[in-house]
This record gives sequence, structure tokens and C-alpha cells, in this order.
Amino acid sequence: MSLHCPARLVVVPPGGTIDLSGRPFAAVYTAPGDQTAADAFGTTLGLRVTVIPALAEGFDAAVQEIGDLHSGETVLVVTGDDGPMEVEYDGDGWMVVRAG
Repeated sequence: MSLHCPARLVVVPPGGTIDLSGRPFAAVYTAPGDQTAADAFGTTLGLRVTVIPALAEGFDAAVQEIGDLHSGETVLVVTGDDGPMEVEYDGDGWMVVRAG
């Protein structure tokens, strides 16, 4: 187990819904092509949306890149068809901590 605080990634599919209240988000990320959906979340949260090209290849391809940037923080990731779900990444890997 890594010694740094895990990053929490809240994953929601484009067009999906999620309750954003009650928790601070540090960033919003999305795959190329999903930016319109992500922009709505970014506007609600007052955050700029960052496009991560690796998300087009799938969540596995990008989770380390995003997680390494946000140790101890929560970020929103708009991608995929599954979700919503919450994932923790701690440098040793990632695991789903809440689905649905």
C-alpha cells in the first residue's frame, strides 16, 4: 500500500447524472468527444474541463495519469458507459469503492 493519500475519481458517463453537492471537486476530466457533457459539470462546479486523450482508450489507460495529479483530492471524470462509480487510486493501483 502506498504511503500517500489516495485520489478519488468519481466517474460518470456522458449524459449521466450524479449528486455533486456536499463534496469539493478539484478538477473535471473527460475523453475527447465527451467534452459537451463534461462542460455542463464543469460549469456547475466552477471548474475548467481538461481533455485526457488516454480516456478514449478506456478508463484503465488514464486512471494513473489522473490519480497521480490529485493525491488526496476528489475529481470528476466524464467517460465510458458504466457508472456512476467511485474509484480510489493510490499509486499501487485502483479499486472501485462505490458503484451505482
